[in-house]
Amino acid sequence: MHQRHADTTPPAAPAAGQPWVTVVVPVYNKRAHVALALRSVLAQTDQDFALVVVCDPSTDGSNEEVARVTDPRLRVLHRDRPGPGGYAARNLGVRAAATEWVAFLDADDTWTPEHLARLRALAARHPGMPMLSAGWMLHDGSRQLDRFSALQQRQDDQLLDVVDYLRWEARGARPVWTGVVCLRKTLLTQAGGFPEDKIARSGDLDTWVRCVAAAGGLAWSPHVGGIYHRDAQNMVTRLAPVHLEVHLATTRRLLQATGDPLLRRLLIERKNNLVINAWVSNVYIPQGHGFRMGPLLEHRALLLHRPLHVAKCLAYDLLSRLPGDGGLRVHRGLVRLRQAWRSQP
Repeated sequence: MHQRHADTTPPAAPAAGQPWVTVVVPVYNKRAHVALALRSVLAQTDQDFALVVVCDPSTDGSNEEVARVTDPRLRVLHRDRPGPGGYAARNLGVRAAATEWVAFLDADDTWTPEHLARLRALAARHPGMPMLSAGWMLHDGSRQLDRFSALQQRQDDQLLDVVDYLRWEARGARPVWTGVVCLRKTLLTQAGGFPEDKIARSGDLDTWVRCVAAAGGLAWSPHVGGIYHRDAQNMVTRLAPVHLEVHLATTRRLLQATGDPLLRRLLIERKNNLVINAWVSNVYIPQGHGFRMGPLLEHRALLLHRPLHVAKCLAYDLLSRLPGDGGLRVHRGLVRLRQAWRSQP
């Protein structure tokens, strides 16, 4: 069923025998990948799902590829203009969902066949948990397990609270990726949905920290649920500059909402890492001009608890003050040294 919509649509009316989950797939200029992505959804061992594909106005024939897919569970919505990062398309798909749960897959990624079945079983084992996640694989020439799964090395469910999530995030090992997450629609709505028209890159990360905070945690399954295909055709969002405003606003709201000392320390560390990562990313990108980090970093409160993090903040503040691309050159050198050290047997 193909329908044309602007940026809003009422949810479909619930019906008897409603599927347990709606899979939302945003599509924009992904002709080379979208058919494979949709096939991976339709090939799930758990066939009790609805599929909503939201097509932005592609110029490469992506929408024609979607039109070739015929399945009674498929509902196709069309937007009149592309939205950065696919966030507006995802929000539209969520509003159109009539199920209790929603899951997401980008049009250039794929699922493993038992992903939905494993998530459904996870939800049954932890009925009070409104947010679910799983492991995933990065396909970039070779296949590499996500960092959280690799560090866990466990084959049982994990129940993570907000503190756990922030600790793992600080280690660069987030337990949530958009291509494997599944959550109750009401939770995503309560958390504010995806940041459409506000940010072109890393809006998912902002969305998931808000959802984890609103839910109080998440349940994680050790199965590999999705494959993130990173290639030359999947570069638009990755090359967009990092914008701090949305991320910092979320972190500040979370800081204002808690008086727990440990949670506050982790949120302050998150704020500092956001500033550092944005500087590093924007230095790499022509649109970014860099900035001095000093006024944005907040590290004094962490001096007794996280001295190494404070040292990192001071070092990168110094790099941000070097003239020209001096800071960039030093950062690249440090990255090469770290990679060489990690590659040693």
